[in-house]
Amino acid sequence: MKSLLSFLLASCTLASLHGDDSQLAPIELSRLKVENLSTPTVTGMSPRFSWVLASGERGQRQTAYQIQMAGSEDALKAEKGLLWDSKKVESPNSHLVEVNVPKLPLNSDIYWRVKIWNHQDQPTEWSEPTHFKVNPKATLDESYADYEPAILSSFECSDPALNELFAKSRQARQEHLGDISSGAIQQLCARSFAFDAHVGPLYEKWLATLDEAQTEEKLYPAFLPSRNDEPEYAPIYSDAAVIVPFALWQMTGDDHYFRGRFENLVEYGMKRRDLDPDFNGKAFGTALHDKSDAISHELLSLTSFALDCRILGEMATAIPHPPYILQHNAWFDRVSKGFKRNFLTEENKLKDPTQTSRILALRYGVVPPEAKLPMAQRLGEQIAKEGLQTGPIGTSAVLPVLTWTGQEDKALQLVRGFAKESEADLVTLAASSEWMMSFAAGLNHQAAGFRASYLAPYFPAEDSQLTWVKAHHDTPYGRLSIHWKRHEDGKLEAEVAIPCNTNAIISLPAGEDATILESGKPVNESFGARIMRHANGRQEIIAQPGTYTFEVK
Repeated sequence: MKSLLSFLLASCTLASLHGDDSQLAPIELSRLKVENLSTPTVTGMSPRFSWVLASGERGQRQTAYQIQMAGSEDALKAEKGLLWDSKKVESPNSHLVEVNVPKLPLNSDIYWRVKIWNHQDQPTEWSEPTHFKVNPKATLDESYADYEPAILSSFECSDPALNELFAKSRQARQEHLGDISSGAIQQLCARSFAFDAHVGPLYEKWLATLDEAQTEEKLYPAFLPSRNDEPEYAPIYSDAAVIVPFALWQMTGDDHYFRGRFENLVEYGMKRRDLDPDFNGKAFGTALHDKSDAISHELLSLTSFALDCRILGEMATAIPHPPYILQHNAWFDRVSKGFKRNFLTEENKLKDPTQTSRILALRYGVVPPEAKLPMAQRLGEQIAKEGLQTGPIGTSAVLPVLTWTGQEDKALQLVRGFAKESEADLVTLAASSEWMMSFAAGLNHQAAGFRASYLAPYFPAEDSQLTWVKAHHDTPYGRLSIHWKRHEDGKLEAEVAIPCNTNAIISLPAGEDATILESGKPVNESFGARIMRHANGRQEIIAQPGTYTFEVK
């Protein structure tokens, strides 16, 4: 703990040093965007600006920025007749920066550029200019006309079957995202789709339509458009209104996906509570879930509401709204007690132990702590004996549940089984590619938008087919990547790149007596990285921005 504190204090000291303004920071600026788009037409008079820092040096961070705007590229470069100049603003923010811009001209190109100052108060060169337009009357269809989601991720490994499965998942997203009417399919695939591509604008249109479809009773339809004259409601399906904005926020760091509709989402949660005031698992809406999931309507209703409560509580924390934080945390506790009271035996075993029931109970966190590991072990044994017997809901969650409970090898076996299916469905493909990115590669966000990341790659100990993985995700702050290898002698290597203006924790399988080197030196002698702790057979390393090469012996 003392070494970690010293490391963090050293980082703060670096940020307070002042360098020579005549020396440029070793940082390049790129990927300039307004409202998450490169050259958009925006409707608001206070658009948000983003840019990405890139550097070959470790520890590079932003401490200030300056934005300039003009009516032409020439005027901008000459700094004559500027529409606006922020001057130097002390701020580390480089993503969705809200600035106080005066009234801007409508329906004409506005050119802008940015430069930043690093932790040593050294400025960069100005970025290359780009442009946007302001049209308050533009519709979402006009703003996103001909929009094609940019690819954000890649995955390849030593197992050709996994590579082919990842490619199939991307193709399925490209072919079907715009045609999904089921709220269940939307929310079960949202995180995987957002991992793969910049799908936010497409979901924004879907969410806007869903907002309009919310009923006077504050419920959301299960399908959009509705299949019948009267809208249907169902657990998991209607909950997409809560889960999709949350998934997009976590992946992109853009809280606008939920802020403008937060009160409506809270009202939906309150209606769900009113329909089951004693938290006993009263059936909500219609039982629309696939019979192959083999889960009771009542259990599905209660566990899905548990997830709603957790998500709404996290949203309330981000706003922040303390009363709603307390409310939803209290509701989650009551849901957990109701689950134990109605669906568990005195020995904390499920009364109806189907695979999907066990998966959701574990995934949504309603199982008492002392019962989690035994239930997970029974799930693993059940799958080994029966094969996977789930529908879309259970399939979407089984891989992380197995991995989080120390059964990574079983998860890998399932993924390989999915790869052999000639016609795997959209949810199976999405769940597989998400597992490959989050667990096989180990790329995860620790803060929304990957402002802080957690890299915990899965190294199978005895698997001749999966001996290396190479993957990346283009986060809002830059490229997060990993390339790990397991050698025949047991040595592990991992090359990791952490974007500027972020930090990361890297978790590698290594006992307390193991030696971890970085670029040939002990980690704690390396600039920018320190061993933080040992836990569960792994060593966790906290690292500043930069590229690192780790070796575990």
